Amino acid sequence: MLSLTIEAGIDFALDAGTVKVLRRALDYKDLGSVRVTSPGNVLTAAYGKPIFASVAGRGWESSGPLTPEILALLEREGGSLASVLVES
Repeated sequence: MLSLTIEAGIDFALDAGTVKVLRRALDYKDLGSVRVTSPGNVLTAAYGKPIFASVAGRGWESSGPLTPEILALLEREGGSLASVLVES
């Protein structure tokens, strides 16, 4: 698992940059999973598994497994993870 720490104040669900970070990190040397943190927030993702996140004390997860195609589509369209996450 690769762990990344990003600056405080970034909303993992709404910031389109999170999609780019995840895609590049997961594609880097075929890593199995990625954990992204910032103060008070955490997101874990792996291809073939749901995304899990805790943002500002609220839990989120994807409605299905993450695929390279989903991340590529979101990145092309400038979308964020909010379109695939639901509050849990």
